[in-house]
Amino acid sequence: MNKTSTIERIYALGNYQNIKITDTITEIPDTVLEDNLLMDGIISLQLVNTELTYRRYLSMLESLPEGTTNDKLADILQNFRDTTYNQFLAQLNQKQEI
Repeated sequence: MNKTSTIERIYALGNYQNIKITDTITEIPDTVLEDNLLMDGIISLQLVNTELTYRRYLSMLESLPEGTTNDKLADILQNFRDTTYNQFLAQLNQKQEI
């Protein structure tokens, strides 16, 4: 039976604000679960991934202009999301063509 490994980290952003970042890997085969070295590697990768996600989030926040309205920030984030999504689709389509 395949299992799941989940790491959840909560980072304080200040002013009583937190961000919760979760990394989940599903469908881990029993053979991997029974291997402590492999599971330690998976858990380490998950911890690093949550930390990387947090650092990217902080970097994104720092790149946003201060003093802008919520509507303007939503537009900036929407454009960032759309650009990232389109880049993802282009890479996915490129891999499928190979």
